[in-house]
Amino acid sequence: MKLLSNRYGKARVRVMKILREGATHTIKEIDVKAMLTGDFAASYTDADNRKVVATDTIKNTVNVVAKQQLGPEIERFGIT
Repeated sequence: MKLLSNRYGKARVRVMKILREGATHTIKEIDVKAMLTGDFAASYTDADNRKVVATDTIKNTVNVVAKQQLGPEIERFGIT
């Protein structure tokens, strides 16, 4: 049997950012689900994890991107 495609990721990455504009402070708090799709068959069949990204790395990447991209509207962050 051949594994055609696989996906995995990290759900419930909690992100909170305070947007400060003058005297107005707005809090944005969201839950993020980040999924990776690709050819990960070797990690199951050959014990080769070179293509696998650790879920803590996914969580940390989400936090870095949120710091850079999360603004008043969450849509821009969502498509990043």
